[in-house]
Amino acid sequence: MMILDSGTQVFLWVGARCSEVEVKLAYRSAQVYVQSMRAKQPDSPRKLLLALKGKESRRFTKCFHGWGPHRTTIS
Repeated sequence: MMILDSGTQVFLWVGARCSEVEVKLAYRSAQVYVQSMRAKQPDSPRKLLLALKGKESRRFTKCFHGWGPHRTTIS
């Protein structure tokens, strides 16, 4: 699990081996974070988006300079 704030979007990245309990807790944590950021910075609201391992969107991967098709992960 990972929560990433890009400044305009908050991504909840879910790995392949995450349990249902971990997903629920991380989702709730991300919701609380987004709500707190909306209260602190109402002029720049953030959207909560989901990113799944191996199916990451371009919006998510562009947050990482070294991300590319040449990179492989070991499971």
